Amino acid sequence: MTKTLKLFPGLALGLALNAGTLQAQELTAEPRPPASAKSRAEVRAETAAWRQAGLAQAWRGEQTPDIEGPQYRAGVERYAQAADRLRAQSGEGARALAYAPRKAR
Repeated sequence: MTKTLKLFPGLALGLALNAGTLQAQELTAEPRPPASAKSRAEVRAETAAWRQAGLAQAWRGEQTPDIEGPQYRAGVERYAQAADRLRAQSGEGARALAYAPRKAR
């Protein structure tokens, strides 16, 4: 019992000294991902255009397609035209494609 009484003040002192370092972290809200500007129907229509242009098939498998090749560029152009039509229907108009074909060098 005397050992317990001798340990208690030391334990209390240790806890008191550590109390200043044990602080709760400030809670922050998780940032929400931005809402898409496109409707589900618009995304589905663009995905269908991607597939119809043959680009989904080109990216199937483990190898990257030859994105500089004429066959892939023709697919990109077909997709760009279809996407332009979809944007014109939705009121967007201008092209904003990541895979827009480059002019021949």
